[in-house]
Amino acid sequence: MRRSLLCLAALGTLLGCRSDPVIVVPPTFERPGAIAFVCVAGEEPERTDPDAQIQRIVPFENCRGLRGVEDESFAVNLLVAQTARGEIGTVNLRRNEVLDLDRRVPGFTFRRVGEGPTGIALRLTEGAAGDADLATTYVASFGARSVSYLPTRSFNRSVSTPGAGPGERTLEGGPVDLEVFELDPSGPDDAVTGVLVAAVPERGELAIYTLDPSGTPSDAPLTLGLATPADVAPLAIVDAEGNPIVSVGAYRRACRDGQDARALVRDPDVARAVAETEVVPLGETSAPTQLLVVELGANDAGEASRQLWVADAALPLVHRLSFDDDGVPTELPPIRTGTPVRALAISPLVPATIPERALDLPTPAEDEERLYPADSMVPMERFLYAIDATDGSVMVVDATNPGSPTFGAVLPVSTREDVPANRLTLRSAADAITVVVNDALVTTGTDDFANAVGTVFDEGVFIDRSRTGAIVTALEASDPAFDLLWCGTPETLSAPGPDASAEEIAAFEAASGSNALVLDERRRGTADDPAPPNLRGVFLVAALATGEIQVIDVHDLDATCRGGTFVDGALSCAQDENDAVRDEDAFAYVERHRPRVGSFLPTDIQLTATPAITFGSSAGSVSESGEGVATDGIRLVALQDVAAGMPPELSCPNAAMVPVFPDEEDLEQDESIGPRICATVSPWDRRTEAWLAEW
Repeated sequence: MRRSLLCLAALGTLLGCRSDPVIVVPPTFERPGAIAFVCVAGEEPERTDPDAQIQRIVPFENCRGLRGVEDESFAVNLLVAQTARGEIGTVNLRRNEVLDLDRRVPGFTFRRVGEGPTGIALRLTEGAAGDADLATTYVASFGARSVSYLPTRSFNRSVSTPGAGPGERTLEGGPVDLEVFELDPSGPDDAVTGVLVAAVPERGELAIYTLDPSGTPSDAPLTLGLATPADVAPLAIVDAEGNPIVSVGAYRRACRDGQDARALVRDPDVARAVAETEVVPLGETSAPTQLLVVELGANDAGEASRQLWVADAALPLVHRLSFDDDGVPTELPPIRTGTPVRALAISPLVPATIPERALDLPTPAEDEERLYPADSMVPMERFLYAIDATDGSVMVVDATNPGSPTFGAVLPVSTREDVPANRLTLRSAADAITVVVNDALVTTGTDDFANAVGTVFDEGVFIDRSRTGAIVTALEASDPAFDLLWCGTPETLSAPGPDASAEEIAAFEAASGSNALVLDERRRGTADDPAPPNLRGVFLVAALATGEIQVIDVHDLDATCRGGTFVDGALSCAQDENDAVRDEDAFAYVERHRPRVGSFLPTDIQLTATPAITFGSSAGSVSESGEGVATDGIRLVALQDVAAGMPPELSCPNAAMVPVFPDEEDLEQDESIGPRICATVSPWDRRTEAWLAEW
């Protein structure tokens, strides 16, 4: 023993005296995988003072809308699976700091769970007083073929909330995902309050554990092999006569230098989507991968309002399940996607169109009056997004109402010829997808209200975006007012409080117009103002195989503030000549299921130079009117077409194109010359091109 110690001492001396010592980097993250978010009340203590304050885990609704600043009452921690080490690490997102569970050990110490963690699920149960008092984290480990559970507080030593565990349940195959499904309690003495579901693709089944009130799973799971229907063909999107039964292009905002340009943006081709549809299975039995809990609410089919949806990487299906009060599953008719899918994401309910009317908010005294009659409500939609297991493309599925004839239909969403009509336009294959909701318009104060974008609720409390006003109103999410509260931040307007003087009230009324803040008078100029890089609303975010992140518009809460202003209470593309920021946004394009245009467009589509013609070794030229000025009279021929209501000499090949040579201004001055070159103005269809013509 003494000899070994001497050898170690000599080795330490040798290493310390080398001129090029080996630097040992303590491990942090190694092949991070699944993640989960935890909302905590209070502030995470500094590393040097671990006992300064004790945090408490609370429902995540408390953390919606946080900006990550120090004076907020809540903070978000991130749990990250370390797939190479069989551990779960924790990150404080407020300070962007990796949390160390044992500061006595160099580097970072994380919580050991099991070999190859692949899924994380959280459960937070409430006590009799409604306070959250049990927080449990469940981890699926593919390599260990197990599901482990332990108190969420064990991932952060400063958290006091207790929970179930630690414990482990073994499976006959490796799980790849995990989800907690809460059951509706029927009484305080329920023995089963939820189920824990693990996807086991190698066995083609789900492992379902019941959960007691403490969060402890049952000793053995119920295994469920997913059924395959006789018909797996995708749902039709046209009727017997070939007419579309799905809507396309309804949610669109397109402004082109003061003009409404929606007619210049092509709709997705439904006929092409039908022609490209085929069924491509990758196996004969089910291979469940990702699990997704879906809140459908009341529906025309009479199905359960809460369901579990399962991606199938072998069969062209998304399976759907409901659970009774005892946790017994029932399979519902699956969604037929045409190809297997390996990942899912779902949007909340969002308006089907962009409202086009301005809104005058009532004063608090008028809160109980409806703003609009019921028949003026905007229809709502919900969408399921799925990654095609065959090529990494992303499809969009109607997930609004199981009683609808189009529920489960794969929708046409692309106009690009190089992209299938029923796939989103992405720069490369997608590795992962998620739906991001930023509803910063809704305050997270002390009032009781629903705070999820698109959730249909009876009453909601809204205040102006500057968070200084006091005007509130009762709304429904499907009301046009949902989108049209404010454009930009009020400069000086703030609703008078209950103790305001008559002079203050009169000044406010004069500035805002009869007790209502008028949208036309909103101003911009802060980081929260409507602009392409600022995401406020609902968006699909795809992590691409190239290492990039791409954002897809679903519901832009600032769409009505882009590209123009309101005229006589109606949304338009008219420009305000006194607003320099609005001028910067003269070319604005927002459309559902199109890639986000992430910057202001400075100009319209145009040629970079006047076309030139050469005759052998001699250079010719083309005038701005398109006529050739060379001696042999060669010129660009005017395009002839049948655009409705336009003379042939002024038309472009289709209604989605505009003349770029000669440009529209030249054509207006001389209608006889006709366009020689036309191009599309849609930012999603146009691309940089160069031409070389020989004859």
